[in-house]
Amino acid sequence: MIKKFPEIGRVINEIVELVEPKQILLFHAKGLSHPLVGFKLCIIQDKLSREELERQVYIGVDSEVPFDIVTYTPGEWEQLSVQEGSFASRIQQTGVVVYG
Repeated sequence: MIKKFPEIGRVINEIVELVEPKQILLFHAKGLSHPLVGFKLCIIQDKLSREELERQVYIGVDSEVPFDIVTYTPGEWEQLSVQEGSFASRIQQTGVVVYG
């Protein structure tokens, strides 16, 4: 899917360079046919606070296509991604690992 939408790949590459995440999952892309109108990423990392991570990504990554991020620390992800009914579990089940 990333090859089909190079803008998603470009954003992911910029995020990787900027915040060095452990893992990124793509869990929603609006407009799977052309044109892509938006997408959502889950970023798992432990170097920055949630607020600082969001600030760095939203200020440092420019995209022609709107995108949103959800963030977890590795510990939160490990616990919540297996907890039935949690948002992290839904991301784990429906998302695609695009980095890490």
